[in-house]
Amino acid sequence: MTFLRSDKAEAEVVGHMIILGLTLTGIAMIMLVGVPTINSMEEMAKVRNAEQMYTVFDSRASKVALGDAPVQVIKLDTAGGRIDVVSNLSSDESYVLFELKNITGTTTNIKIPMGKITYMMGDREVAYEGGGVWSKYPEGSVMLSPPEFNYNGFTMTFPVINISGSSSVAGKGGTSLKIEKKGVPQMIYPNATFQNPVSENITQISITIKSEYYDAWADYFRSKTLVKVNPVPDEKKVTVTLETLPVAMNFSFGALASGEIELKKRATTDSYNSSIGNYSVSKSGNGSIRATRKIKLKSDAVINGSAWSGEEIEEDGSNALITGAAYAPVIDSSLDVLGGKHIQSVEGWTVGSTTYLVQSKVNEYKSENNNTNASSGDCLSGTNNTKLDSSEWASDECTISSGNYYLTEFDIDNDDILRFDTSGGEVRIAVEINDVDIQNRANITVAGNRPVKLYIKKDLDIHNDAQINPTNNDNSELFQVISSSDDDIVLHDDSYFCGFIWAPEAKISVKNGAQVYGAMVGDQFELDEDQQMHYDESLQDIDTYLGPGMAVRYLYITRYDVTASVS
Repeated sequence: MTFLRSDKAEAEVVGHMIILGLTLTGIAMIMLVGVPTINSMEEMAKVRNAEQMYTVFDSRASKVALGDAPVQVIKLDTAGGRIDVVSNLSSDESYVLFELKNITGTTTNIKIPMGKITYMMGDREVAYEGGGVWSKYPEGSVMLSPPEFNYNGFTMTFPVINISGSSSVAGKGGTSLKIEKKGVPQMIYPNATFQNPVSENITQISITIKSEYYDAWADYFRSKTLVKVNPVPDEKKVTVTLETLPVAMNFSFGALASGEIELKKRATTDSYNSSIGNYSVSKSGNGSIRATRKIKLKSDAVINGSAWSGEEIEEDGSNALITGAAYAPVIDSSLDVLGGKHIQSVEGWTVGSTTYLVQSKVNEYKSENNNTNASSGDCLSGTNNTKLDSSEWASDECTISSGNYYLTEFDIDNDDILRFDTSGGEVRIAVEINDVDIQNRANITVAGNRPVKLYIKKDLDIHNDAQINPTNNDNSELFQVISSSDDDIVLHDDSYFCGFIWAPEAKISVKNGAQVYGAMVGDQFELDEDQQMHYDESLQDIDTYLGPGMAVRYLYITRYDVTASVS
């Protein structure tokens, strides 16, 4: 009987055949699946190692570019990959572009090349560029170490590192990557051409990054506050526009100063709340004041409220009184404080900056305004109706209604009456070039329940017996002065002012017989002998958002040139 016709199972032969088949199948599966997986894992480990080495290199490069080290060398393992030093080329651009746009739309461009040092392994790439380390995957890029960019809404610093060189190394084994300082750092901004503080006419500042890793740059900038990020994938760019904190003011004190506050003999502060009633109805003892530096009280001066000082509360005379509490590192031992003396450090309280807010309003209203509309009430004259001069009125009274106005002159003559009709909305006025002058016995009245907002770049003088917002239930919200000038603001003898003044750079003085209802914020505040300051507590509840304003004041852009090579 032949084997094929045998009815007996040849178990041993069949078993060997099955084992051989399984072995061959296993070997095939390992070759088809396992080896590529092992290779991929090995490649991934090499890239991870390169990422770690580049992160270490980042700190070494910073010592050369930003520090005092003239040269740094780091050992790298190419591990079958490729290391390239790539200068900024037209075929492979990497740069930072700063754009400063002014009121006319003209843009000043500052372009700084970056260059890069790359490590390539398969479809993966690790790079040192612009002071940061980036890792590129087929799906996109991620940041491994951040660049040296800082911005707080007020000041921006960006040291840009430019790498030059053209060497490369590929294969396996160790290599040396050297980076050397090239020349001295170049201060791009500020310099002889570009000055700090940034010009008031600059309305927008943006930064564009051109890079293979633009998406990782974009993610990095998204982690920052006060920036608007706009990636452009087709061009491998990301544009970042610097934004600013909303411009707002806190009116929690009757007088707030970044410098000193002085109350002369028999000067007093107290408070009222115009949302309840006028001063005679709602009078109270919350006329608190605060100064970053010294508060000085002359004989018989009275603060009906509390006092806060970052340096000292001094009694210069006798019988001065604080009815609330006193807070300062130093408080005069002879000073009478009913609410107790708290000897402690007091944080400085910023009075903000109005420079760019005021300039932005000047720019806005100069470009588009209601000067020639019927709402101006024939109160304006001169070229494009930019003068408010009551000596040119047809009578001694005139009314301006709701709208935006740009003026180069604001002068209300003796005994003349200017009415602002705000029943249809706010009246907003921006004044530049000349002072705002309210002459003797002149009267400015607000008729309506919306405020007048006066943005000024020069001096404000309120002369003897002048009356500002003398009606409306002592409602100080209805007249708002926002000044960017460092000229003194003076309320002269027997004048009346109901409103608030926010002038961070100015000294505000209240002279003989003048009455103030509202709040005063400035560099310094002085209340003359026998004068009274009545703080309107309702100002704590108003919407103090005053506009976005361009508030970037300082730019520090530096170019650091280095040369890199691998061998």
